[in-house]
Amino acid sequence: MSASTGTVIDVKVKVIHIKGTCPYEHKVGDEWIVGYKTPPGICNSAYMAIYPHIRVLQRGGHYELPKGSGVTRLGCPDAWNCVIFELAPIASTARPAPPLAAGTGNLDNL
Repeated sequence: MSASTGTVIDVKVKVIHIKGTCPYEHKVGDEWIVGYKTPPGICNSAYMAIYPHIRVLQRGGHYELPKGSGVTRLGCPDAWNCVIFELAPIASTARPAPPLAAGTGNLDNL
């Protein structure tokens, strides 16, 4: 038996600023839509840094940095060549989340 996990939405990730030179050659204006899979072409290190925030937004969590902006801005971990990403949930993409396998993700039994 599988359990429902609610809904999930896509998140738009956009490069809005670069300090220095991105070794992965990202440019201001680069964009990806994150659904269930890692989008091709995004720096692995930067994606690992922003992924937890993407998951919060995908599952309906809400926070804004800077407050009142409707988006979340985060930097990659390269202090000398930092790329700033803007994360924006795309509400129109809401769909049922994939089912969990039996025995996983159920916190009711804790």
